[in-house]
Amino acid sequence: MKALIALLLLFACMGNIAARDNILKLKQGESMCILLDDSIATHYFLDASLSGISLPIIRYHNHFYVLLVADFQKKTGKYSLVVRNGRDTLLREAVIVEKHIFERKILGIPYEFNGVFPTSTDSVNKASLLQTIAIHFFSQLWQGGFSQPFEDMRIISPFGKERIYTNTVSYHSGVDLAADSGSVVHAIGDGVVRWAKPTALYAEGLTVAIDHGGGILSLYLHLSRICVKEGTLVARGQVIGEVGSTGHSSGPHLHLMIKVGKARVDPMQFMRVLTP
Repeated sequence: MKALIALLLLFACMGNIAARDNILKLKQGESMCILLDDSIATHYFLDASLSGISLPIIRYHNHFYVLLVADFQKKTGKYSLVVRNGRDTLLREAVIVEKHIFERKILGIPYEFNGVFPTSTDSVNKASLLQTIAIHFFSQLWQGGFSQPFEDMRIISPFGKERIYTNTVSYHSGVDLAADSGSVVHAIGDGVVRWAKPTALYAEGLTVAIDHGGGILSLYLHLSRICVKEGTLVARGQVIGEVGSTGHSSGPHLHLMIKVGKARVDPMQFMRVLTP
């Protein structure tokens, strides 16, 4: 009886900390929604983190979730998912980040810039882009989910692909989608246009960046035309530009990239997880 009472007291002292017996697993570059039950979701000032790295808490189809993500180059191993309300820990779960075997291509030739090399102005413009997208709206701006930038998508270069040259190695942090030049590109979700400058970046070309709030950002590269202005609100499905081959590109296509905080995640898998 004394042992039973002691056990009950132990559980009472644990408060509202929730945990599961099973360990969550996701691969490098993947996204996952972790449902928060009502006993947690009704708290104010919730924050979530994965071993100290902040994660978004999202409202999706009338429920609250932690959007668990792992950068495609995140070190594999065991991490701790924690949801807090101020000082109180409401949920703690173990997360295993597993290795993702991405496509690899050994080219056996040096990487070349087609005779054109980035200038100091190009470096300043790239730094400006990185600075701009590093600051995002805290509040969620999207509703209902995320959809494809255009129909009949065909992947011509997958996310995470490793290209091995004789003088360098490059990693594909987005996905390349085939499309004819001039094909319209739609916003994958609601948000605010953070970058839509008329000057093409050296590598990325004409680029649009949309802030969806809560640290979720989508980028659309190599466009031939931009149809939105910085600071404007856009809705999911709205035309934001046209497919092109500007920047460091070998032909017309859309390079789609999604970042959640600093994590670069697979756009195709992300859109499947948060489908409208």
